[in-house]
Amino acid sequence: MLGGILMLLRRTRLIGCLLVTSILVNVILQDIFYGVNVGALKAAIIYQLLIFAILWLNKAKVIQCFKILTAVEVTALPGKILITRIVLSVLLFALLRVLEYFITIPW
Repeated sequence: MLGGILMLLRRTRLIGCLLVTSILVNVILQDIFYGVNVGALKAAIIYQLLIFAILWLNKAKVIQCFKILTAVEVTALPGKILITRIVLSVLLFALLRVLEYFITIPW
């Protein structure tokens, strides 16, 4: 619903399209691999084609957004900050894995 609401507003249309696209691709793949009703698959494909049409009509903005998102700025972090970020990332990853283990244990 959020993606549909975002597509109604001009300023958030692209964000809504990307959000709905990510959901529809998931739905389409599940329909294909799990053999869900063919009507549901056809509806999801039609909706995705309509999203592509909206993106095509706004292709200048899509291209501009893509250029902004893929612009590379090379900034070197000081060594101490970089090492701190790497260590914190590894610790957070380990904490989340332990948490996942305890959450998914069958009781």
